[in-house]
Amino acid sequence: MPPLLEVKNLGVTFNQGNNSINAVKNVSFKLDKKKILGIVGESGSGKSITAKSIMGLLPDSPAPVISGEISFNSQNLTQFNSKAFQKIRGKDIAMIFQDPISSLNPRTTIGKQISEVILQHKKINKRQAKAMALDILQKVGIQDIERNFNAYPYEFSGGMRQRVMIAMALVLEPQILIADEPTTALDVSTQNQLLELMKDLYDYIDTSIIFITHDLGVVYQFCDEMIVMKQGEVVESGSVSSVFNNPTSAYTQKLINSVPNLLAPKTPRQISDEIILKFEDVSVEYPIGINDTFKAVKHIDLEIKKGESLGIVGESGSGKSSLAKTVVGLNSVSDGYVWYKDIPLSLFNSKEMQPLRKDIQMIFQDPFASINPRFKVIDIIGRPLKIHNLVTNEHHLKERVKELLLKVGLDEAFLYRFPHELSGGQRQRVSIARAIAINPKIIVCDEAVSALDVSVQKEIIQLLKSIQDEMEITYIFITHDMGVIKEMCDRIAVMQNGNIVELNDAESIIEHPQAPYTQKLISEVPTIPN
Repeated sequence: MPPLLEVKNLGVTFNQGNNSINAVKNVSFKLDKKKILGIVGESGSGKSITAKSIMGLLPDSPAPVISGEISFNSQNLTQFNSKAFQKIRGKDIAMIFQDPISSLNPRTTIGKQISEVILQHKKINKRQAKAMALDILQKVGIQDIERNFNAYPYEFSGGMRQRVMIAMALVLEPQILIADEPTTALDVSTQNQLLELMKDLYDYIDTSIIFITHDLGVVYQFCDEMIVMKQGEVVESGSVSSVFNNPTSAYTQKLINSVPNLLAPKTPRQISDEIILKFEDVSVEYPIGINDTFKAVKHIDLEIKKGESLGIVGESGSGKSSLAKTVVGLNSVSDGYVWYKDIPLSLFNSKEMQPLRKDIQMIFQDPFASINPRFKVIDIIGRPLKIHNLVTNEHHLKERVKELLLKVGLDEAFLYRFPHELSGGQRQRVSIARAIAINPKIIVCDEAVSALDVSVQKEIIQLLKSIQDEMEITYIFITHDMGVIKEMCDRIAVMQNGNIVELNDAESIIEHPQAPYTQKLISEVPTIPN
């Protein structure tokens, strides 16, 4: 039986002036009916460009030069124009993207968006389209479908929005579903639920899946076949079991070795007994409507020692970020106190917090969103040095920024680059350099490595640990990744619905969890063979 989809020697080149970028080079693979193919690779490997070539979604500017063949139902998709792609896109080949909030129209209700997809390809009336939309919403696990049919994307959580994207992609029962990093930004429980949902729908609908990710645990759990891409080329392919058990490429081996191992032994660090930060009966509330409030954090008592790495883990909505942001003054405390040494941070307003920002810094999940795109690297890192009067002149500033770049593994060639000229890992290194520039005592890391490729993630974790050893920094490390938190942290606080349900050293939490919720989180972590 011929494959459902066959890609032969695909090449995609973007020409900009005198420069040519070979984004995809001689890529070949097959997708059989009722199979799930994983495409693995780091940022810039060409995996998403390959998927967009199949969908006809490559950017118009700069215009791509495409070579090779993409064979689907005896048709070469590389010869299709935009009108021809519109006929098959959504109906025969559909796609789910990483960020549903940017893929859904914020001004249009969920039901209308799904109905529009149906009406574009089927000759039926609006009432029939609504019935189909309600049916698929029920299948993807949306509750109260009649009400949520008329809801807007902003009213849904990230996991619920991704369910809507799956519904929209599968409502016409396409032959191929392309899922481009659909679970990367989600916590492990939501990720697990969506993978199970996709598997159930895959069994129900006669479809095949191309699953693009940098999460090897998900590939091992979810896919039948896989290809590994690096710098636009396929460096390894085969069944999932053969690639994981007998990788032939050094690059594949490096990716596998970079995955945090939950079962690896951990050597305890010597930590001071001095308490640097204390939460005393802390609650955080957010207003809902005119007269109501939502309690995101509920009466937390917690002490953090100088030089310690405390991990706070939990699902979306658990309260972990709400609690941590009280330390840097981004959230107000509704009850209780946050103490830095003997200073009551929770009683300070923004102006009173300003001198203390030198001691307490934050690193965010998305470095592209948290650094000014109009600033050069020297200005991004140099700004806190100027604000706190830590440099005397421009020459002193430049030399200090060069020192900080070297400390985070970058050189002076990066001084005058803009954020868009850096990779995700390089941008996060710049964010770290900015955070440590003023010699802080505490750094809050809010999902600081969640968006990074697995090998880059490992490099950033090692960098943070080496900086901690050198500067005696205390970390509050917020994440939903249990593997990362064990590697990075000395102790772990597990949060659920605004409460700490378990607190212990990292190894005890991972190997001997006591709370049922902690046990559930650990059981849902995708694992790969040792």
